[in-house]
Amino acid sequence: MPLVLLLIIIFIVPEDSLEYMLGAILGGGYGILMVIAFVAILYGIYKFFSDLWNGR
Repeated sequence: MPLVLLLIIIFIVPEDSLEYMLGAILGGGYGILMVIAFVAILYGIYKFFSDLWNGR
């Protein structure tokens, strides 16, 4: 699911601005931590709603 969202974002955003955005994120010292935090937040939201959907 997160992979699908990532692909949608990649194809919606124009290519040159996406490259600048990725360069800015990964070029910063905290870039890797930001990516990990973003993935963790997405996973947490997914887990929360899947648990809610399953009735736990």
